[in-house]
Amino acid sequence: IAKSYPFSQVVGMEDNQKFLKIAKTKRRRSMLPNLEFVSLANLPTYTDYHDLVTLFFALSGRTETDIKEILLAIKPTLKIRGKLLIVDFEPDKIDRAGLILGLYLSLFYKKGSTFSFDTLFEETGYQIIK
Repeated sequence: IAKSYPFSQVVGMEDNQKFLKIAKTKRRRSMLPNLEFVSLANLPTYTDYHDLVTLFFALSGRTETDIKEILLAIKPTLKIRGKLLIVDFEPDKIDRAGLILGLYLSLFYKKGSTFSFDTLFEETGYQIIK
């Protein structure tokens, strides 16, 4: 994304310190000045900052409480018309694919989930577009 959009600022966020270290190493090698990687713990410093936040495989295996905390932490970082793109899956079960905020790709629910993602998104202030 950073290479394709050189006049944008791309921030990668990761909660796993091992993956964050790998991403930062690859970023240095890429020589892309518009790309940075930060820990998810740094989200509050990005108020009304992002046009787009993309989550790759960030929700699989998490509890309802964990997912709600993640969504609530991301919400204030988005600009007014900002988008949240979620790419996540559990390979053994596909429950739905649809759009959230115009950019919701293939969210696959964890087997045995007892909560509704639609309700969770609405409770955390996201608009679901179908």
